Amino acid sequence: MVSELKNTTVVKVPNIIPVLSSGALRTGEFAQVIGFTNQEIASKLLAMGVLPGSRIQIIRKAPFGGAIYVGIDQHFLALRPKELAAIAVRK
Repeated sequence: MVSELKNTTVVKVPNIIPVLSSGALRTGEFAQVIGFTNQEIASKLLAMGVLPGSRIQIIRKAPFGGAIYVGIDQHFLALRPKELAAIAVRK
């Protein structure tokens, strides 16, 4: 398995970034969900209605690193920073 990973080529796709990376999304900005970076968290997010192709907007951030209130298409969710960091978006 390790030898298979050594031969894997990593392809960088422009304009696809995790939501919480620096400069990704500021409060009030919109982006499109492209995919997920963590498979376990992805299944939870999919069950909550966070689907590839959805529009996401940061509404409000709780103080002290708490939950982040986001709008996903026509509904709103409070997500932990770890969950939000698993969402890859394109502006």
